[in-house]
Amino acid sequence: MDKDMKRILILGCDGYIGEHLVAKMSKADVSIAGFDLQNTKGSNRLLDNIFCGDVSDLDALEKCVCEVNPDVIIDLAANADVSPDSSIADYEVNFCTPENICAILAKHSQLALRRVIFTSSQYVIGPSHSGEEKFGYAPHTVYGISKVILEQCVFDLEAKFTSFGVDYFIVRPTNVWGGRHPKYSTTWEKLLKRFLVVVPFKKVIKSYCHISTLCQLFENMVKVETHNLAKYDRVIYGTDLPMTQIDWIKLQVGGLRAHGVSAGFFRAPIWVLYSLSFMITAVSIVFRVNNPLPQSRVDSMTYSYLVNMDASDSLSHNQSYDDLAIAVYQDLAGRLIE
Repeated sequence: MDKDMKRILILGCDGYIGEHLVAKMSKADVSIAGFDLQNTKGSNRLLDNIFCGDVSDLDALEKCVCEVNPDVIIDLAANADVSPDSSIADYEVNFCTPENICAILAKHSQLALRRVIFTSSQYVIGPSHSGEEKFGYAPHTVYGISKVILEQCVFDLEAKFTSFGVDYFIVRPTNVWGGRHPKYSTTWEKLLKRFLVVVPFKKVIKSYCHISTLCQLFENMVKVETHNLAKYDRVIYGTDLPMTQIDWIKLQVGGLRAHGVSAGFFRAPIWVLYSLSFMITAVSIVFRVNNPLPQSRVDSMTYSYLVNMDASDSLSHNQSYDDLAIAVYQDLAGRLIE
């Protein structure tokens, strides 16, 4: 390997975003290593090296980082389950890497690491208001809470990262679609091509990005010069500002048409969307197939899924992340009771 070639370590390389990012970055002039609990994706053959382990296992992560000696770490490792029965203990992998990476840097001063790109989520604020107020934390799931803790941990450790000569970014991916999606595969791309996109009459704020757009963002962030960016500018969304559902459809249809694919869309009353979801759910149960339009996705396309942006004082971003975890639970419990 060329000693001047940039070395990238992708944590969570076997996940949905990870496999697409590996395929994307394998075409660039970089060396790529991966770290994941498993090694099942065909894209992993594109890696120069792969390590199996848990990011919460400091010893395993340390061995990997020291052997790869990366210039950049992209942290995609996460539990993305949004089950209402989950607890914060189920999401340790979502916020343990900042402290573990700092511990490794403190022990191994010779490492070449200069940048860490952490992956958060738009759900630290909520699905309908991403981009309006970056630090107006208002998570509505335990998963979202875990990502708030991740961000706060990074901010708390900012001085340490700086002392090690390491900078950081936090990416908040919005709803990602396309490619080999674990639930919907290429369903939405096929629907767009066949004029089968249902858009409610109501305009709702949405933020969707295609997996290729998100991978391009990560690749750009490996290369970009920071020049002492402020904290606010280090938090980046996976797409542009939120757009209405109709605007999003126009964007996707326009992109397909630009590539010579006939595409269009139609509008329907909101009850049509709910009825369609119900029928597809019934068919999915009978034939035991994945449902591309579950009720949660219908809710996210309507006003019923709006999130209150009036975060309480307890969610201030200048608290320690330990205190924040407790405060977020209290705030979430209070809003659920209301």
